[in-house]
Amino acid sequence: MRPIKWNEKFELGFKKIDDQHKKLVGILNEVIEARNENKQAEIISKTLDELVKYTQYHFSDEEKFMEEHNYPRIDEHKLLHKELINEVEKITRDFNADNIEKVDEVFDLLIHWVLNHILEKDMDYKNFIRNN
Repeated sequence: MRPIKWNEKFELGFKKIDDQHKKLVGILNEVIEARNENKQAEIISKTLDELVKYTQYHFSDEEKFMEEHNYPRIDEHKLLHKELINEVEKITRDFNADNIEKVDEVFDLLIHWVLNHILEKDMDYKNFIRNN
């Protein structure tokens, strides 16, 4: 599996949020690299746990940012965040229970999130904030 290459189309123009998105992509790429190099399951598991924790931290910050700017679709966005965290936590638990095939589900889910959530859902609040 190939790592995600950060590029300008992911940028929202809000430094703190963009920096957090870059870090999330970086952690995801660490998981991809560990999987590609057939590193021990405990290394992949540790990196997945880091990814979950950082994602929770980022979502909290992002939601506060949206609240500060009175983003009207914040409840919908929070629900998307909650669903993603629940799914990643479930897959991570399965992986930690020695089901290494589950790591591919994590990749698919997170790559989809990075490519679609940032490019679509996060761009929506970017446009709202920029126009208000």
